[in-house]
Amino acid sequence: MRRALAVLLICVIAVSTTSAQQSPATANTQQEPAQQTPLPAKASELRTQITALQPLTQITVFPARGAKKYGILVSSDQTTFTFHDIDGKSDLTYQYVDVKTVKEGYEGYKPKVQHHYGAIAFMVIGTVAFVVVGLVMYAKFKDKQQQMLNNMPTMPVLP
Repeated sequence: MRRALAVLLICVIAVSTTSAQQSPATANTQQEPAQQTPLPAKASELRTQITALQPLTQITVFPARGAKKYGILVSSDQTTFTFHDIDGKSDLTYQYVDVKTVKEGYEGYKPKVQHHYGAIAFMVIGTVAFVVVGLVMYAKFKDKQQQMLNNMPTMPVLP
């Protein structure tokens, strides 16, 4: 239910952002020509890649500085793009020149449970493996002990 509300909120924000961005842009182009500085080749490739994606696409963003971020694409324009960071639960806007690369989908994302792999998952798996190995060793030891008791010679009883 929370996820559905979050997606609905993102859709509303995306629609309001794109409609607000389109209105002033059309007014500016009619009054005066826009002067844009050309983007570097890498940033231009990134812009082409991001504008090809649909809003609400799951992406992994690798910024030039900082850790990678996972999110949902909200909008994009000529110099920036905005996505909803699912871990930070906030909208982030990056300029194309400040990003190394963007990949479609989440890296390390487990779709069945809808979250990222984390250290806790590996700790749980390690603990379960440790317990299973311990139980197997205990069963082997118990079996070996029982065999030793069965094979032990009996002492004759003295009258």
